[in-house]
Amino acid sequence: MPSEKYITVKGKKYKKSPLKDSEYNKGLVKKLMKARRDVGIAIKEKNKTKEKEARRRVHKFKVLLGERKK
Repeated sequence: MPSEKYITVKGKKYKKSPLKDSEYNKGLVKKLMKARRDVGIAIKEKNKTKEKEARRRVHKFKVLLGERKK
């Protein structure tokens, strides 16, 4: 019986992310990914204000997901 903590992809074993366990966390992960994309867009546009705001959102969602401390 395979472990619930790991998945196998092309013969390699990877640890599952606990972040997507609940609907609430799935929503946070989605918002985090959007904020990360916004950082990239702001960097390409060389817009420091947009970049700073997007990075603030990335930090906020990482804190809410438990990846970082305040």
